[in-house]
Amino acid sequence: KVRFIRNTSEQAAEWEIPDGMLDFVYIDADHRFDHVMQDIILWFKKIRRGGILSGHDYDFGNGDVGDAVKVFCK
Repeated sequence: KVRFIRNTSEQAAEWEIPDGMLDFVYIDADHRFDHVMQDIILWFKKIRRGGILSGHDYDFGNGDVGDAVKVFCK
């Protein structure tokens, strides 16, 4: 089932989706480090065990998106 939510990433994560409810999350939003970290932290807890967190513009080791992913994974 797919549900489209018209809201900011932060508001959708905090108010509309219970933790542990999603099988798959795809992030394609603000590419600045702090914003990427915020999105990863907010959405990771929404994924059920065995689910997938994916995203766009990830280049391991280059740029804020890759840096944020590396920091989160440590």
